[in-house]
Amino acid sequence: MASITTFAIMLDTLLTLDPLAALSLGALLVYFVFFWVRVRAHPEETFLGEAARARCLWIRKVRDQDQPILAIQTYRNWLLTTNRLAATAILIGGAMLGLAFKGDDYRNQISALGDETEMLWSLRCLLISVNFFLVFANFSLASRSFNHFAILVQLSRDENPAFSDDWVATILNGGHIHYALGLRGYYFAIPLALWFFGTMAMAVGAAAVVFFLYRSDMCILRRDKHRKDHKTT
Repeated sequence: MASITTFAIMLDTLLTLDPLAALSLGALLVYFVFFWVRVRAHPEETFLGEAARARCLWIRKVRDQDQPILAIQTYRNWLLTTNRLAATAILIGGAMLGLAFKGDDYRNQISALGDETEMLWSLRCLLISVNFFLVFANFSLASRSFNHFAILVQLSRDENPAFSDDWVATILNGGHIHYALGLRGYYFAIPLALWFFGTMAMAVGAAAVVFFLYRSDMCILRRDKHRKDHKTT
């Protein structure tokens, strides 16, 4: 209950001190909700849904042809990237948490760029810190799923009927969902970081991130373009 009250106070403070920043954050959250609703309703139109289907087919092929080495090498690449991104996120989150309470020198320097109150400075640093702690949590969960997948993919279907291709794919795709959420946390940090240089910079950054994510998330856009190019040739 206390955490909800604190969040409500921070949101009310943000709306009072910087309405445009609140709208920018709202635009990012609205797109986030829109994308996940689209993934649930029409996964074939999104990159995340198409990649999940491709991984299901890949797992079936690897197990049919008995190629565990290929799966383990691919898993190693996933795990190395995930661990590095998780380590970077926890370092940034801890650093921003320290700046939120002991960053007076930095705050005074950035104040030259505009009006910078102590409350607004702390709010910015805390939002970035919470964002990167969530990024760390998602990459940690992704690493957990990848480790479990590395064991399951090497087991024969005959050893335990419960370890079916669909179940192995569910474990792997669950890890990649957390991986995607972690990457979005890094993208989300771009407008938050630009916020230190002014509300307009944050608004431009938020609009650029939403545009970039929409273009990369919607497979149907690239598919339609490919069809048009194919017809013209």
